[in-house]
Amino acid sequence: AYSGVNRALRSSHMRESRSTSTPDDLSELGINQNILELHISEASLQEDVLGRDPSTFFTFDFFMHDTQATPVMASSRPQYNTLVQYVVDNDPFLLEYLDTHVLELELNRARGWDYDAVGVARISLRQVLEDLEVGAALGPSHAYHHADVLGADGRRVGRVRYGFTFRRPLDSLLREYKAQARTQRASGPDPRDPATTAVAMAMSDPSSASYIKTIITRCEQLTLPGGAGSPARPYVWYRLPGHRDAHTTRAEHGPNPLFSDEALWPISRTQALEANLRTRELEVVVFDDAGGEDPMRSIVGVAHVPLEALSQSIPLDGAFNLAHPLTKQPAGVVVLGLSWANPLSLGRATSGAAAAAAAA
Repeated sequence: AYSGVNRALRSSHMRESRSTSTPDDLSELGINQNILELHISEASLQEDVLGRDPSTFFTFDFFMHDTQATPVMASSRPQYNTLVQYVVDNDPFLLEYLDTHVLELELNRARGWDYDAVGVARISLRQVLEDLEVGAALGPSHAYHHADVLGADGRRVGRVRYGFTFRRPLDSLLREYKAQARTQRASGPDPRDPATTAVAMAMSDPSSASYIKTIITRCEQLTLPGGAGSPARPYVWYRLPGHRDAHTTRAEHGPNPLFSDEALWPISRTQALEANLRTRELEVVVFDDAGGEDPMRSIVGVAHVPLEALSQSIPLDGAFNLAHPLTKQPAGVVVLGLSWANPLSLGRATSGAAAAAAAA
C-alpha cells in the first residue's frame, strides 16, 4: 500500500514522535483515537527554476504535532516516499480543524548544513473530509492528489503528490459533524460579507491565497478580575473578519504576560475586501483563565483595532487600550501587529526536523 515504505513516523501530541516498523499495528490506540496518515510520495521540480537534480526536502506541521520532514533527495523527480502517522482523537474538534485549515508543505533546498525555503504547496484539509464522504481515504488505501508548489513570486517551482487516509472509520462522527454544522452555519460569518467571500476563495484555491499575519506580543498593566495580587492566567482571543474559527493564545501568568503568539490567516486579496477593510475593526478580547467558566467573570477587557492600514498594504503595529465591556473602565493594553505576509518570507526559526533533514 505504501510503494516500498516499510516503516512510518508515528506522531502523538502527547509524546515525542517515534519511528515504527509496524504501521499497521493499531493496538496502542485508545478506544476514541485514530490515525491520520499522510504519505508524501514524490514530486516533479522545475529545472529552469531550481536547476538540475537539486537537493530538496519538504517540511510540514499538522495540528499540535511536531514538525516533520521528508529525507533530502537529489533529483528533479524526487521519490520522498515518506509516511507520517498522526495519532488523533476522534472528536468533532478534529473534523472542525480539517474543515477549516490548510496544510502547508514547504519545499526546502539543502545547502550543506543550511537550507533555503524555495516554495510551498498549500493543501485544503477539507479534501480529506470530501474523500471520506465518497468512501476514499480509509484503511490502508490512500486517496492521492497533486498540488502545485509555488515560489515567493507566485511562480510554480514544482508539483507534489500526496495521499491521506484514516486507519479507523469515522462514519458516525462525520454524520454528526455535518448535521451540527448545518444548524450552526446561520451563526457563522455573513455570506454577504466581502471578507467571508475572500476567505471562501482562499480555502477553495489555497495556491492563490494571500495571508494576513497576526502577532500578539504581550499585554501590559492588566486590571484583573480577581484584583491586584490574585492568581491570574490571562490569554487573548480574537477572530479575523470572514473566518469561522477564532484564535486563542496560550494562558500566561500575571498582569504583564508575554505571548509572542503568531498566526497566519488565509484570505484572497480582492478589491471588495480592501475597500471593506477601510471601515473594519478587529475585536481583541483578553480573558483570565483563573476566573472560571463564566465569561463575564473572567473577561479582562476588549480592544478594537482599526484595519484600515491593511487596505493600504501598511503593516499595523502598536499598543491598543483595553476596556471592560460593562464598566467601560480601562483594563490595560495589548501590544500586537498585523500585516500581509508571504509564508516563505516569515523567517521562521529552524525546527529540529528541518535541521536534521538538511544535515542528512
